[in-house]
Amino acid sequence: MFVAGRSHIGLVRKTNEDEYYCDGRGRFIIVADGIGGHQNGHIASRMAVNELHWFIEENIDRPPEDLLAEGFKKANKKVHSYQEEQTDGGLMGTTLTAFIIRDGKYYLGHLGDSRAYIMHPGKIVEQISEDHTFLAELAQLDEDVRQTMLANRISNPKNTLMRAIGPEATCTPQISSGDLSPGDVLLLLTDGMYRYTTLEEMSEVIAYTDDLEEVALRFEQLALERGARDNLTIVLYREEGGGKPCKMF
Repeated sequence: MFVAGRSHIGLVRKTNEDEYYCDGRGRFIIVADGIGGHQNGHIASRMAVNELHWFIEENIDRPPEDLLAEGFKKANKKVHSYQEEQTDGGLMGTTLTAFIIRDGKYYLGHLGDSRAYIMHPGKIVEQISEDHTFLAELAQLDEDVRQTMLANRISNPKNTLMRAIGPEATCTPQISSGDLSPGDVLLLLTDGMYRYTTLEEMSEVIAYTDDLEEVALRFEQLALERGARDNLTIVLYREEGGGKPCKMF
């Protein structure tokens, strides 16, 4: 399999507000994390993933950047309209992160603090999404904060989310792209998953096997062993033609 996904409620929460989608043909993958503490987070994440999934599916021949930009706007409108009509003034929202894969390139759409990563064979996992959080935005202005965040690879669970799908009438997602080589692995993780592991540990797990379903299971087991106080979800894609991975450590 060159795509795989896995989600777990975790050890504390009563509902799973994460949602994901793996296209079986390897054309795109999506993850979302309903905003904890807000009304209907599980509805928001499911609604956003479904809206983006069907928009991409129905318009797959359009340029990927356009698909992501318009798809995120449609997802935001869907969730925001539900918030306005159904929640009696309450807030609801979700993160949303997606890869479209086409012709040896990846195209990333992202809003919130779920994360997108890439791992090249034999190298360390690299984060390619921007965290839309208070500390991440502060780090752009304060070098000391930036260095502290770099040194602390495991996420701070008290960091505040600043941007998401749904709470506002409009949204401005990160849209970016890059080249893919055979054997490259793309990852989408919610904060309940990446909070419990480092980039080095991620790299070691991925390098251990070429079975993405086993990789997803190992990520889940690691988070559960360390307490998993939040929902945790991982979605993976491997660019074909890379052969067997080699152990790094």
